[in-house]
Amino acid sequence: MKKMAIFGRFHLIRVLLVVVFVILFIAIVSKRNEENSVIKLSPRGHSESLTWTELEEISQVNATCPLCFGKDACQELMSDVTKGALQVSREPQNIIDAGQTIHGIYRNGKVRFWMKPKPPSPSLLQGFENYICVKAGKDKTNCDISEVAKKSEFLFGDPLDLNSIRGIYKYHLISRRRIPATICPSWKFVQGLIQAFDDNDDQTLTADEKTTLITTLASNPEIALYKFILNQKVQIPILPYFGACGRLTFVQGPYKPLSSFISEPLALRAHLSAQVLQLIDGFIQDDVNWLLFTRDLSYDNFIVTDANQVFLKDLSHVMLIDKDAMQGEDNNNDDWTNEAFDEFYDKLVDVKHDDGYQQQCSRIFDYAGHMFSLVCSFVLSDLEKDLENRRGNPLAKSYPGLLHHLDEKDVVQDGDHQEVDKESKPIFENIENLESLIEKCSRAPNVATRHESALQLLQELTFENEDNEIDADDEDDDENGEDDDDDDEDIGNEDLGHNDYEKVHDDPTDDTGDDPI
Repeated sequence: MKKMAIFGRFHLIRVLLVVVFVILFIAIVSKRNEENSVIKLSPRGHSESLTWTELEEISQVNATCPLCFGKDACQELMSDVTKGALQVSREPQNIIDAGQTIHGIYRNGKVRFWMKPKPPSPSLLQGFENYICVKAGKDKTNCDISEVAKKSEFLFGDPLDLNSIRGIYKYHLISRRRIPATICPSWKFVQGLIQAFDDNDDQTLTADEKTTLITTLASNPEIALYKFILNQKVQIPILPYFGACGRLTFVQGPYKPLSSFISEPLALRAHLSAQVLQLIDGFIQDDVNWLLFTRDLSYDNFIVTDANQVFLKDLSHVMLIDKDAMQGEDNNNDDWTNEAFDEFYDKLVDVKHDDGYQQQCSRIFDYAGHMFSLVCSFVLSDLEKDLENRRGNPLAKSYPGLLHHLDEKDVVQDGDHQEVDKESKPIFENIENLESLIEKCSRAPNVATRHESALQLLQELTFENEDNEIDADDEDDDENGEDDDDDDEDIGNEDLGHNDYEKVHDDPTDDTGDDPI
């Protein structure tokens, strides 16, 4: 009986162990099935990156081309996104101060460039589309843009001569000043555009290529200028551009509005101010054939990249002026004012007779130095006269000048905290000289003096700021040396595929010290 009792207890224990094992097994299997079901049923919309199918739809490349901005980036974008080499953020980012909506494009977790889903002035594109549909006898609300464009006789018949380029604004029934790139064309400009949009390199434009050129110049002129500058290798400092796919365009990112640096230490603000002046000097001097001219030069028109490089936000409001048309007249008028420049610009954009525009355009070279005056008045100066002028100008925001508090001393960085080094000397020793140069740059009685004062100011800012930059770089190297070495080890090890646009921008002036885009 005792043996039977012992046997019974062992049997009961085995039964209990089997039950426990079965329960654990069922729990584990159930958990695995639940996890697998989550993976299988996870909706595509929850992904942080857009798929190529979604990008193709957003680009409208099949629905709108050749009435689009080109297809030069489509093949590479499709390849890299499909392989997972690039990730395109699903959620758009609205950069309010820059007036843009963008999607970040990432490689290895870092933003490499930005995708713009809309042109800077969507109304230009809408007006152009409406005109195409009306000319084809179609209702604007029920018009297949792509099909209409392929049968548009007036687009195919456009002679692409100087008069047709200058008259492109008529497609929208808008003012010519909305498209400055078409105000002062030359035959060299027209030939350069044709070469830039000749995608198959056959030395002529197909019907589709011609339609894309006209569409881009009429509705997104900055892309036409980007393509022209890259194709003709124009040596003018611009934000690197990487191509278009349908209605999508791609530029270097990330960047921030210049206005977001107003509260930064003086050393950084002086560095950025010097770059603004260098940028204007580059527009005038850097290329032997072309001059970039614009009067849109306020805080809103400048952006700063992560490498603290300053560029124009976009090229929608600029002209490329052929230097072969230059007339060697010196402008030493001692009655020069901002109002005189506005009068000159208004005459330039409102020339009624196409025969008379070339003489007016040739005078731009006499007044190009006024661009320095504009950035001094609307961006750099914190003098009371300029602040008062900005407060009364509806196009200028009442920000402090970027060169405010010139008596500021050096700032010491302690982790996330910044404090003024009270024992240090002010960054600039001769503040009165700087303020005098700023005032002359803004309001001297002739353009030549304003231009000369701006270059002297650039020299002072560069010279005074060099030591501060060197010291700051040394500190950064000491603190981040290990990380920089790690980053350098990764440079060139990625499978980047073929990228013609990266090759174009593989230049020391655009080198950010980071691995390739």
